[in-house]
Amino acid sequence: MSDSIENNSFLRSYGRYIGIAGVGIGVLGVGYYIYRSQRGQSISKPKEFSQGLGSIKPLLHSAIKKKDEGNTYFKKKNYAEALRAFEEGIQLCPEDAHELRSNLYQNIAVILEYNKDYHGCAENCTKAILLNSRYLKAIKRRAHAYAKMNCHKEALVDMQIAQILQNAPATEPTEDIENSVQLLANKKKDEYFRQHKEEPIPISQEVVLEWLTSSLIHDPFLKKINELITATNSYERALLALKQGRYNEVLELALEELSIEDSPNRLESALLAARFYFLHNQVEKGNETLQEFKNLYDSFDEESQKNYTNFFDEESQKNYTNLYVAYQILRMIYAEEIISTRKTIADACLMIEPNNSDPLFVLGLCCFNDEDLNDSVDAFMRVKEIEPDHPYIMFYLLYSKFIAALKRNDMSQAHHCVVQFDETLKQKAAPAYAHFMACRIYSQMQNIELAMEELDKSLQIKPDYVDAIYLKSLLNVDPMVVQTEEGLKLFMAQVEKTMNDLISIEPNFAEPYKMLAKIFVDKKDFSKAFECYEKAMKLTRKPSEMLLLMAEYLMAEARVDAINYLEQHPA
Repeated sequence: MSDSIENNSFLRSYGRYIGIAGVGIGVLGVGYYIYRSQRGQSISKPKEFSQGLGSIKPLLHSAIKKKDEGNTYFKKKNYAEALRAFEEGIQLCPEDAHELRSNLYQNIAVILEYNKDYHGCAENCTKAILLNSRYLKAIKRRAHAYAKMNCHKEALVDMQIAQILQNAPATEPTEDIENSVQLLANKKKDEYFRQHKEEPIPISQEVVLEWLTSSLIHDPFLKKINELITATNSYERALLALKQGRYNEVLELALEELSIEDSPNRLESALLAARFYFLHNQVEKGNETLQEFKNLYDSFDEESQKNYTNFFDEESQKNYTNLYVAYQILRMIYAEEIISTRKTIADACLMIEPNNSDPLFVLGLCCFNDEDLNDSVDAFMRVKEIEPDHPYIMFYLLYSKFIAALKRNDMSQAHHCVVQFDETLKQKAAPAYAHFMACRIYSQMQNIELAMEELDKSLQIKPDYVDAIYLKSLLNVDPMVVQTEEGLKLFMAQVEKTMNDLISIEPNFAEPYKMLAKIFVDKKDFSKAFECYEKAMKLTRKPSEMLLLMAEYLMAEARVDAINYLEQHPA
């Protein structure tokens, strides 16, 4: 019979969501799989039936002839006759000829799979596996059948069993197994968000850093924060907490000031509270507080304005206008129902305050995150036209152009963007975030040496920059060193130490927990792995990131079930 029956390499080993290959940057997986691929061992095949014909019982001899007959029909693509021959072989085969019966059931499963009878395929694979508990081809084929039958968890467990039996490096999944992972992960993601809706997610440095240091320049809070040294009310205490990195204290203090009816800082407090509700992932409360700000703003009549400190001086008037623009910016970022009208809102804000480019900047960021790169570039270009000396715009503009060039495979333009970005870094006193962007550019251009240099520069500016520390730990790998078992162990130990150090610096940063989970899965320390996965889930905001996390979690669960199965069915 052809390879589809006897030697079918039906499915590549699956492991996209398990082990070290799950690292977002991919670099850590390089070292790991260089080592794994060289360590791979040959897989012992089931023993072939080798009894001499003279000692074979008549029924057994007849069953073998039926198997050979079925193989011949299969090669000729006469699947109906092949199926008939294999089924007759089962009827003739003695009960104690386990290996031959197992092979016949597996061959029947192949025919049924061709006929898209996935239930029958899985059933016959199971019969084969009951006779030969480590029958790799049958286990793989049943995984596919389960996936087609929407028995997704069972499919993942079978694929994990097959991967362990093959002792092979993990590679890309086939479409049906990928579908099983996606469907299960989507379901688990939706369940998690539904169960934990409006629960506050702790805020970490990386959530607020871009807003505070390298994007908006007219935000009404930023100037106040820079000037603030001591606090005399809850609003100022909230800003001081923000300035000092005590992000999870801000919301309560802002709400405290907002509750004071005659406070001159109610508008600011409402807007700050709304932003931090959103940052805590409490979207409904964020929208409610935004509406409270709008109500206060609309009711701010001339009599109320007299209570607003120095309202009639030019600076206060400008601050008042910028508060409204900041309100619209929050709507652009967080109000899903207005995604299609972001550009209209940005233009309306410019009508109110033509010299405030922040709405266009946010429009560019939103378009970039939505992968609307042309619109992102257009928005950033408009920022540059309004404020040519904007301290950050060239970094974002060139980065968007670079990614757009990569998307259309225009390497000449991508290289031009890299050169311009480097020149801009030299001309300006760039923030840490700009050097981090440069690192990502060089990483995508496969220049790890320059990427590491940019990470070092970002860390010189901000030594506790957790994103940079995290990425550096993954890029800092020598492929030659990790080809040896000892070298790999040392590298993984260093990564594990760095992840724990990161948690001590910023316990609300999700990425170290995700990485530790992968490391513990590879160590087969599943209790620690699941503990890290659960901590990461509590800190994950974006549905896309939660989807990947849930996929890894599900594969780890399947891995545990696979190991338990193999322990119960030793070779």
